[in-house]
Amino acid sequence: MDIINILKSRRTVRSFTDDPIKKECIIEMIDCARVSPSAANMQSIKYLIVDSFDDRKAIFSHIKYAGYIQNWNPEFSESPVAYIAVLNDTDIRKTNGITECDCGIAMMSIIMSATDMGIGSCILGAIDKDAIRRLLGIKEQYDLMYLIGLGISKQNNLQFDSDDSVKYILDESGNFLVPKRTLDNILIDKGEIYNG
Repeated sequence: MDIINILKSRRTVRSFTDDPIKKECIIEMIDCARVSPSAANMQSIKYLIVDSFDDRKAIFSHIKYAGYIQNWNPEFSESPVAYIAVLNDTDIRKTNGITECDCGIAMMSIIMSATDMGIGSCILGAIDKDAIRRLLGIKEQYDLMYLIGLGISKQNNLQFDSDDSVKYILDESGNFLVPKRTLDNILIDKGEIYNG
């Protein structure tokens, strides 16, 4: 698949099969993130693979999915079969807006490479970081920034153009329908912002 099709077809997955994914695939995703741009080339972002049943079960209740959908959370049986914990090594750089940007770049590399491998993904920021740090035994040196859930998608999530709302919806088949602002809405002419 070419990069433009990957970028335009990738959807966030919130319901996964229990099919395993190879650890080598996860390592390859992390290797793609490793060579991604990093501010001042500091490379403070580190990664922890969480794929054991016990660890996944322990952190499951500390993760929130799909905030726009009331009273919905996937069951553990449809949760990711692996996670990548995205960490900032504060011995290299204190956590700040720059590290947030570095995380975003790295996570994009991970989810794009996952899509290329036929693996679904979900970037998770609505997590109880303190509880998960404790459960996984993550040292204080590392700030837990995000989790990325990985697995084979159970859903057929679709996007559609809309300038009316950004709230995704869950259809009767359990698929997410995701509105995206139109290109005309986000592409600004200089005359619209010029303050002179």
